[in-house]
Amino acid sequence: MRKFGNILYLIESESMCSYFIHTLTMLQPCLKWGVSMLEY
Repeated sequence: MRKFGNILYLIESESMCSYFIHTLTMLQPCLKWGVSMLEY
């Protein structure tokens, strides 16, 4: 539970939030490719 709290704290901080969003946008093509492979 403590670890989960630490993750929430990191997400709440501005820099981590922007980094998280950046990572998501970077991963989006990979996720779309994975989904298309699953649907195929």
